[in-house]
Amino acid sequence: DNSGKLKVAPLDLVNEAGNMEDRLDSLFPHQSFWGIIHGASLPVMQQPLLEIETSRLNEEWIMTSTAPIRLAKWLKARCDPQGGRMLMIGSESVKLQPRLHTRHPLYALGKRLLRETVRALAQELAIQKITVNIVHPGLIPQGINAGISPATVRMLEVENPMKRLCSVSDVLTSVLFFLGESSGYISGQEIYLNGGRF
Repeated sequence: DNSGKLKVAPLDLVNEAGNMEDRLDSLFPHQSFWGIIHGASLPVMQQPLLEIETSRLNEEWIMTSTAPIRLAKWLKARCDPQGGRMLMIGSESVKLQPRLHTRHPLYALGKRLLRETVRALAQELAIQKITVNIVHPGLIPQGINAGISPATVRMLEVENPMKRLCSVSDVLTSVLFFLGESSGYISGQEIYLNGGRF
């Protein structure tokens, strides 16, 4: 918010999609906001698109396009004239794994939809001085990736030009930059946290 404090509002955007704005209003009544971070993620599915249930397809569209658009509307209505920031958390795998669309087609399609949504929102919100960008972290061997074997982690570290994997600290540094005032002319952009791996 505009006090400089980071406030966390964990929302179940799939099950609470119908009243997302009301939920945010109840959590943050009568407050103006500087920025929103949307770090949504759903379980990765390996089925071909034609075998995925329609309800699961809809969940992906909610997380990667519908929810960001609605969050942007909510932020636009609560920003002061100085503008604001909107930041999405993506994944470097979409760019660096060209066969991802064949192994995890829904995940790859969702991340591409997120990228296009960010570009469109950046254009529309520019007049309000609200920037919209994406940070694409590399693999972080914790959280949903905690089950990766030590041998695989070591192999990935050796393959990386910096000889290490992405960390939570790397993500936080990028997030704070994009939320800061010095990034006010950067919008519609993507940054890949990959240690120079291409």
